[in-house]
Amino acid sequence: MPDGKKKVVFFYRWAHYSCLVVAGVYLLLRLIIKRFGNPRLQYMFSNIRKNSGRLDENREQDQIRTFMEYFKENIGTHGYFYEKYLLNHIYCFSISLLNFLFLNLVLQGEFTRLILEVFPFHRDPVNFRDPLSVIFPPFVNCTIGPSSKMLNKREDEIHCHLILMEMLEKVFVFAWIYMVSALIIGGICIIFLLCLPFHKNFLLKTKESSSLFKKLNRVLARNLNFGDVFLLFMVKSHLTANEFCKILIEILKYLHYDPIAKEK
Repeated sequence: MPDGKKKVVFFYRWAHYSCLVVAGVYLLLRLIIKRFGNPRLQYMFSNIRKNSGRLDENREQDQIRTFMEYFKENIGTHGYFYEKYLLNHIYCFSISLLNFLFLNLVLQGEFTRLILEVFPFHRDPVNFRDPLSVIFPPFVNCTIGPSSKMLNKREDEIHCHLILMEMLEKVFVFAWIYMVSALIIGGICIIFLLCLPFHKNFLLKTKESSSLFKKLNRVLARNLNFGDVFLLFMVKSHLTANEFCKILIEILKYLHYDPIAKEK
């Protein structure tokens, strides 16, 4: 290096293997979910998502029937669903953090501040003194001679970047942006999920503002455990407000509570 320090170009030799390791670890999460998931719960979600795009008149009845058939057989057993969902987010966050630290090791401590140092990406193609070229230094000697028909046919030897080296720069820049974004979003999601058990009424809220619907929320929040309420929260995004309200009424009837009669 110009300052006399020795820099081993470790990442150029092992970068492709590093990318395979990172991709394999991310793939591991999908395999774990498929291996330890609840088939009945996954089947119910699959049917509701599949029917959500339908426009025929039987769509609403099919959505309600699909959910209630599952819910009646499994009411009170969904505590694990929230726990697994939270653990999956923690696992994803941990994987992203470990991969971030691994790539930082590959780049010899330069990955953590990669974008912070190279932004706004001004390049120095003559002396390679820009931050990105310092992190990814050129190590190839290119000889331009008479056969190149350049430089007035004189022979010059210069340092240069190969196309692969240029590509690796972009790969690591993209990886930094992706991983930092994943860490920020994952951290926010984990904090959000940790706060949900203390706000059960919030999970059942929709745009419907009628007094009956608000009463349904309060009654269900009192009578259902948090796992069941969290399941309703996850299903809500695949249903219309009217379908969701009717599902809540069906659940209350199953619990021998008639909200219409009580309201009257």
